[in-house]
Amino acid sequence: MTLEEFELLKRSEIRQFLEKNINQDSAKIALSKKGNDRHPALVYSQLKILQKSKKKLPSFYKKFCIIPPRAYEQSSSERAASHKKYNGKRCLDLCCGLGVDSFYLAKKFEEVIALEADLTLAAVTAYNMELLGQPKVKVQELPAETFLKTYNGPPFDLIYADPDRRDAKGKRQIRLEDCMPDILGLLSLIQQHTHRLVLKMSPLFDIQEAFRLFPNSLSRLTILSIDNECKEVLIEGDFATPSPIPQIIVICDRQGTALQFEFSPNSSPEIVSPPRFSSNYLCEPDVGFYKARVVPQLLADYFPQLKGSLTHPQGVFLSETLPEAFPGRAFQIADQLPYKPKQLKRLFGKQRMHVVKRNFPFSVAEIRRQTGIKEGGDRFLYCTQMKDEKVAFLLDTREK
Repeated sequence: MTLEEFELLKRSEIRQFLEKNINQDSAKIALSKKGNDRHPALVYSQLKILQKSKKKLPSFYKKFCIIPPRAYEQSSSERAASHKKYNGKRCLDLCCGLGVDSFYLAKKFEEVIALEADLTLAAVTAYNMELLGQPKVKVQELPAETFLKTYNGPPFDLIYADPDRRDAKGKRQIRLEDCMPDILGLLSLIQQHTHRLVLKMSPLFDIQEAFRLFPNSLSRLTILSIDNECKEVLIEGDFATPSPIPQIIVICDRQGTALQFEFSPNSSPEIVSPPRFSSNYLCEPDVGFYKARVVPQLLADYFPQLKGSLTHPQGVFLSETLPEAFPGRAFQIADQLPYKPKQLKRLFGKQRMHVVKRNFPFSVAEIRRQTGIKEGGDRFLYCTQMKDEKVAFLLDTREK
């Protein structure tokens, strides 16, 4: 989006058009003769992305904020941003983008300075904060490095950064060293202005990298899962009083109800593979626990009453009884079979089932190819490993 396009979208007649047609089919309006005579393609594109933002950015949707497409794709959802419970007087967001995280941080801070190096996006975000009625977010059009080098005001209670994880060609980056701005390169400057840093990383980020990158300052790792999908990895560093044993937090938000679990990375309960046909239920913890690599700790610390055992530290829990308030999925086991593709093909070939795999060497597509099982249906075939044995569980159709 250019500054000229931004100015066009600010015009009162354009905003009235968007509000009037927010529930209409943007493609049909754009293709109509009357529509093409009135507005450029940009307006219909903005209508389409506003409609798309209704679930992800409901506050922005309600106020008819201006939303550049790339900024929308890279932004946090409001649901994810709402779980950032950091607080204090002054916060600095080094790369605010569309400003969703800044908007929610401002609910807990007296002031948030939000930096954005892109001139147009900075103007858009400042304008949106006015529409949203959030005066505590002060947007500045500056690169993070320039601000940190020239700033001489009071220290910040928190510096927050969600670096751009796409390179100049739009390719996704996972490693912190490859993101922009270069947070590791700016670390000495950051420490001059705060004792507390929070980095938001990709859901694909390997959490072991956090221990390598911040060996002396890592205080907390938070994994945020929404509806059984890992959304964010948050690295929290404390330069003043680092914790000798960083805390691992898993937040599971399922259908709007959030549960928080706390772990120590030094805990490692014993794993015992269960005997065949010994269990009644297959329990799969929320994906956040797999991401944090704390599945054994979850069962040992929070569900010690359960009788059963794990197939693998990153496997599933086979339980004699149905767990209550389990943060994940539990199914009743109908049958347990060795994973022998020819045998499974004779039993289930051409039938329709949901195929799931965990700690298993073959992809779902490969399992379907080997067994002839089609997509769909109302039964589950769950493939995993117990020690060196590949097994397949036929599960009851209803999730418990």
